[in-house]
Amino acid sequence: MDRFHSLLDSVFEFPFARLIPIAVVVLSILLVLHGIFALNTPRKRELLSKRMTGAIFVYIAFGLVVSVLALTSFGAILLDGKMEHEALLVHIMAAGAFTAIMVVFAYVWNPVFGRPTSISNECVDSSTNGWWVARWSLWLVLLSSLGVAASMLLGMLPLFDTEQMHLAVALHRYCGLSVVVGLIIHLYALAIQRAGLR
Repeated sequence: MDRFHSLLDSVFEFPFARLIPIAVVVLSILLVLHGIFALNTPRKRELLSKRMTGAIFVYIAFGLVVSVLALTSFGAILLDGKMEHEALLVHIMAAGAFTAIMVVFAYVWNPVFGRPTSISNECVDSSTNGWWVARWSLWLVLLSSLGVAASMLLGMLPLFDTEQMHLAVALHRYCGLSVVVGLIIHLYALAIQRAGLR
């Protein structure tokens, strides 16, 4: 058990403010390289059908809330080294919207169930339709969203001591970064699929 705690301490002691630019650079390089590869190796696949307007609205709302949360948290950490004052207030207000929209987002965009299309309202089998990057990045978003919400909701209960609260905050940060990275990859995968490149 002591090995596990020392491993967690070593992971969470890495300065989070240094991890954010690294994640941005690595993600940008990967998406640009894959974009160049995808443009030079087009596939002969049918374009994905358009989604219902409600599903698109939910995706946009979820993306906007995640953007506000990312700007208020990562922006404040990069600028000041911590989140406080107005950034913290806006972050907490947007967190409630995130939790509510996350449930709707998970229901509408769940990769397990078939999704209705706007043309026929027939369900599309997600196991045969779609690129694996889109499915796995969506799972990353959904599971990381659960981690983000659970780490703070459980942290509000009188269950943890100070060390465990610090661990919950670190887990919240890393899960939040995973949500942002996963959502960017998923949006990219949807664009590539919509263009018929994968």
